[in-house]
Amino acid sequence: MKTVLFVDDDPYWSQNYREQLQKQFTVTYKSSADGAISELATNGGSIDMLVLDVMMDTPDSVDLTETEGGLMTGVWVLAKLIGPLSERKLPVVVLTNRAKKVVIDAIQVLGYPADQVVVYSKAEMSAKQLPSLIQARLEK
Repeated sequence: MKTVLFVDDDPYWSQNYREQLQKQFTVTYKSSADGAISELATNGGSIDMLVLDVMMDTPDSVDLTETEGGLMTGVWVLAKLIGPLSERKLPVVVLTNRAKKVVIDAIQVLGYPADQVVVYSKAEMSAKQLPSLIQARLEK
């Protein structure tokens, strides 16, 4: 079974998504940027897909300006891990309540490979749709 690392700081919102994903995948849940970075550093080789929220609390050790006050924490995670993640060709699904174009532009500035990342608005991606989207991305 494929493993999905699901990162979102809102356990209530993410619960439905995680429940749907658990029907098809092994799901590891982290509620913070630090948790995501730690999990990817320790168990990154066993993770097949990263699902990442954009707006999360900024880690205490990070200046708020680096994450735009938490509005771009998910993009900050990608920036910190761009080398190892892109070398592994780890596919990433980014979920956001922000304007998609803002997030897409920020990810492009990082140089993260466009074929490895897709951005969806939370309003357009239901919990029931996410597993099939992930399955399709994994089959590419």
